[in-house]
Amino acid sequence: HLWRSIEVVDVEDLPLRADECSAYLGYILHSYNRLPDHMVFVHADAPEHVGSLDRPNILDDTLQAVVNGVRLPFAHLGGNRVTMAWNRHSMGVLWKGLFGSSFAPAAGEVQTYCCSHFVVSRERVLLRPRRFYEDALRFVTSEASYSYLPTARPVTCGEDVTGRLVCQN
Repeated sequence: HLWRSIEVVDVEDLPLRADECSAYLGYILHSYNRLPDHMVFVHADAPEHVGSLDRPNILDDTLQAVVNGVRLPFAHLGGNRVTMAWNRHSMGVLWKGLFGSSFAPAAGEVQTYCCSHFVVSRERVLLRPRRFYEDALRFVTSEASYSYLPTARPVTCGEDVTGRLVCQN
């Protein structure tokens, strides 16, 4: 079997649903003092982002490498490049809020992949103190993280916010 263990952690992020942002941060916070060697964060629709699971793909190859002892601090597990433009106003709000920075990078200085599928090692997660993840979770589930939207406050529909953070493509 490929998996040594699978753990599911229920993360409450209402009234502002932050999807994988809150799910991944919530898991890290819940497990911070007992993280596994590697964590794999994927959506339920992973095949849409890595290709068919019936043929070679980056997800299977990465998991096999980790199981076979390859040292892998971090790797994106999707092939979809982010297609949205770097908007200094919205990205600045998100960057400063997440990293507690007084400035945000310029367009072209930061690039990522769509939809936040990745593997990360415990050693990489522990480079930041638990407080960083607490602050990040608090930020992504706050109205401040949605302040760049054209409305004065988040627009909700049922339990979902219609605006999305960068990691929510």
